[in-house]
Amino acid sequence: MSFYWDKPAYQPRLTNWRNRERNTIEKHVWNIVAEARDSGELNALDTILDYLLPGCDHQETPQGEKTVLSCYEFDDCFCIPQGSEEGIYLHWVLRGRFRQEQKRNTDVHVDIASIKTLQTDLAAYKIMGEAAGVLEYFSRQYVGNNLKLYTPDEELKKMIDPADFPVALPPGNQKIISRQP
Repeated sequence: MSFYWDKPAYQPRLTNWRNRERNTIEKHVWNIVAEARDSGELNALDTILDYLLPGCDHQETPQGEKTVLSCYEFDDCFCIPQGSEEGIYLHWVLRGRFRQEQKRNTDVHVDIASIKTLQTDLAAYKIMGEAAGVLEYFSRQYVGNNLKLYTPDEELKKMIDPADFPVALPPGNQKIISRQP
């Protein structure tokens, strides 16, 4: 039995995952996992999964508060460290600037989730490696498709809103300022 099936309330099934509020780290993880699982690309992982546990130990966030991702200058990174005690762990890390309060060009490194299987054979390593690639792909897709969720407030204020232009624009210029869904 995997952690997914034992504790269904812990993993929200996101029917409308393209919510329009900023993501916390936990929402970020679950939204990306939901997209990857809905595509069927994590089926092999589900067969060997012990647990997927989002969590964040970040010194800038007071205990009890959830870290809100408010800047897109980060990368989701995945690694399988050597020397695990039992099974195989896949660590999910954010690197870069992910909060608008952080200084530019900072390289903060935060563990945001752990994925574990108890199996240790070559096939399990291959599945975990494939899962890392799949999650990397879907994280890029998700952030790119929902860039406004991760755009700092100052940049959002600078964006042009077509509603601010009461005069009709020539047809060639409408694509430049049209809203993204």
